[in-house]
Amino acid sequence: MAEPTSTATGAVPSALSVEYIQAPPRTTEVPLHPLSCGVDWLALLLMVVIALWGGVVSYLRHLAKGAQFRIWFCIWHISSAGLSGFCVALLCQEKHISVPLTGVACAIAGHMGSELIKIFEYKIRGKAAGKDVA
Repeated sequence: MAEPTSTATGAVPSALSVEYIQAPPRTTEVPLHPLSCGVDWLALLLMVVIALWGGVVSYLRHLAKGAQFRIWFCIWHISSAGLSGFCVALLCQEKHISVPLTGVACAIAGHMGSELIKIFEYKIRGKAAGKDVA
């Protein structure tokens, strides 16, 4: 193959041309993010932490209203906040929503906690039964 003498015509200089590109060696290490399925696990972890924070704020508001502190209720409240934030973060990543807006949605989901899980359950049960759930 003859090399062109001028790069002005759009030809590639010989230093940049590569005949064969080798694939990187396969490893058994698990990448941190993003995975082949498209989930960014680092951003997802951050969103769950934001949702847990929303759950803590919600529980503190519950205590401020005069409720008595109970450890099991606290654990249940905060873990339901984490679950709802995790679900919202996955939905936001699936719909390609920006990270700041996902953070806001996860904070609100964490504050809602089990109420959001009830809403999801209602929607899923309605869809499964063939009802038109808005």
